[in-house]
Amino acid sequence: MNSNRVKTYLFYYILWRWGYLGAATEGFNSSDVFAVRRNLYTVEFEIKLNRNDLKREVNIIKQIIKNKSIFGIRGSNTKVTKHGTYLGYWRFDRFIKEVIPNVFSFIVPRELEGIKEDLVNTPYGLYVVWETKNDWNIERIIKPKKLHKNKIRGEDLARFFRKLTTENYSLRKKIYLK
Repeated sequence: MNSNRVKTYLFYYILWRWGYLGAATEGFNSSDVFAVRRNLYTVEFEIKLNRNDLKREVNIIKQIIKNKSIFGIRGSNTKVTKHGTYLGYWRFDRFIKEVIPNVFSFIVPRELEGIKEDLVNTPYGLYVVWETKNDWNIERIIKPKKLHKNKIRGEDLARFFRKLTTENYSLRKKIYLK
């Protein structure tokens, strides 16, 4: 299992099983997958396949919630400011122009499902992904809570569709214009 395979199958769920409007990889805020629902609410999915990487990020989140601040939090500055902003404890200039998703969820392989105990007191969701002989499965373990109730703004939706078009062009260029 690798993140590109997970992203590809997540796209299948987003489009065909969950009926979202669309999704892009490496979208707003360097998200693994950023999606827009038909009701114009946004969802960010963070794919974590490595236990240590997942634990580091969850520990940052728990510290921010406990301290109600990002100051003094050890860890990646990018992750600290991102989660500090999402959780309402920091407003950094870079994020003012970015889109804060309505909900945020981790997607992990089954063997990392035990992290759910650490996410219970956060607004974040958790999905588990696993591969069978002929299929992939994604199951929601923790339903994410809304970080805010604002729908995506028109200018951000336009940026989102530009990102989708750029991804589509790049893929088609690799396939058809070799």
